[in-house]
Amino acid sequence: MNDIDFKSEIWDGQFIEIYIESSHNTTKTIILGNLYRPPRPTVMNINTFIDELDLVCSNLINSKHVVITGDFNLDLLKYKENNLINKFLDSMISNSYVPKITLPTRLTNRQGSLIDNYFVKISKEFSETTAGIILNDISDHLPYFICLDYLNLKNKQNKYVEVLPPFAENALKLKTELSQPNIQESLSTISDDPNSSYKNIHDNLTKLVDKYFPTTLVRFNKYKHKKSKGILKSIHFREKLYKKLKCIANDDIELP
Repeated sequence: MNDIDFKSEIWDGQFIEIYIESSHNTTKTIILGNLYRPPRPTVMNINTFIDELDLVCSNLINSKHVVITGDFNLDLLKYKENNLINKFLDSMISNSYVPKITLPTRLTNRQGSLIDNYFVKISKEFSETTAGIILNDISDHLPYFICLDYLNLKNKQNKYVEVLPPFAENALKLKTELSQPNIQESLSTISDDPNSSYKNIHDNLTKLVDKYFPTTLVRFNKYKHKKSKGILKSIHFREKLYKKLKCIANDDIELP
């Protein structure tokens, strides 16, 4: 990790890099960041915080496993009604960080707010995470936690893989059906609600793709899957030569 030499007058933070021994004698690294932004609701303060945090995320762009946590004092429950909070959430997601806490972390007699969170950088490993909130009155903020389940997972070869049908023939069929008037009319249906229009297009296209490109579950074969045609050809040629070699008596082999 590149050292984060960053000074700010509106928030505090600390970043550490942890090395973890994994399976197959490999080492994984994870960067943990802990931030605190005092509750100053001015527009300039929040905009400055978002811009500075964006620079920090840019500094960590080459780091695969990152968790940024802390008290941001920005209520994500109000992201639809507050443009600054929406900008903050959009900035984090644009940098490939997703929030893992979705319920209020601070409760009062009148309302709840989601101002504490874990922002986790997207990766296959981090899809295996468990996060939650503990109901305890230890402070005015509820304790929250995250479990990085992937750390103890071993790399196991899948016994089955999903395969698709031949592309060229089915792609032509899909293209032909997309040109049909009834499909064109369905895809052209626009409503006042953009979410409804998007869902209509998404659902129709998904049905057609599933129709012409259904996946089939087959047993994994090292000679067929996850290799290029050139590599497969070389493997088969090697195996063919090996079988010929086995058929030749040892005395018939001339050593150089």
